[in-house]
Amino acid sequence: MNNAQQLPISIKKAWLLDRCFNILITLLLMLISSLLVSKFIPTYLWLTWLVFGLGFLYESLTILLIPYHYKFWRYQITANYVYLQSGFFFRKHTTIPINRVQNVNLNQGPILRIFKLQAVAIVTAATDFTIDGITEVEANALSQQIITTARKAREENVYSSTST
Repeated sequence: MNNAQQLPISIKKAWLLDRCFNILITLLLMLISSLLVSKFIPTYLWLTWLVFGLGFLYESLTILLIPYHYKFWRYQITANYVYLQSGFFFRKHTTIPINRVQNVNLNQGPILRIFKLQAVAIVTAATDFTIDGITEVEANALSQQIITTARKAREENVYSSTST
């Protein structure tokens, strides 16, 4: 992936805000469950703290890994394939044949909206693949590029199969 695109730098802030919300939710659930467990089954209070403590630790570690996650996330669109690359510890390379693309969805939740980003979901018959967040202008252009390229690839397949 020589000409691969990197996600915009603002995605790191969006990921950070998302992880912070996850930590707040974990702490809130920890508080509520601790109150309930201490009232009804106090002998298992330690288990509640252990489970939510591990959840809190996990979410905290994901915050520390945001720069590494960002550094290794890339995508590239060619005439025949969509390439996605991610992962620091466990590298993941995904190749999607462009003629298998059925749809492209643009998603924008509240956090992405704050940073004027959109997630691009590339849908095939088997599953969908997501580019976590790119600028709104890039997302619209990328969506049109993938759809146009996929339509052209399917038309070429139809013409080549009918001529043989």
